[in-house]
Amino acid sequence: MFKATVLLVSAATLLSGCAGSPEGDPFGTYEVYGVEAGDMLKVRAGPGTGYNILAGLPNGAIVNAHGCQNEGSVRWCKISVAGASAVAGYVSGSYLRAAH
Repeated sequence: MFKATVLLVSAATLLSGCAGSPEGDPFGTYEVYGVEAGDMLKVRAGPGTGYNILAGLPNGAIVNAHGCQNEGSVRWCKISVAGASAVAGYVSGSYLRAAH
């Protein structure tokens, strides 16, 4: 079994952008929001909780969405981090909102 390596991405390196909503337009620029204090939004290797965690993103992190899909009752969006495109994977669309 593989251990997940978690990369904590600084919110200061992730600022910029604007766009729509993951439900209506799965492509664009979004902000991470709604993550509980002291926690991070988990970026996973695939669209589901069974995939390895690749990184953790704090509220306010800006990401670029490259499409979304439904897996069960969760809408998973393929993202890359704005300004750090090497940090990429899938996140729950529930924690994304249009960046301002």
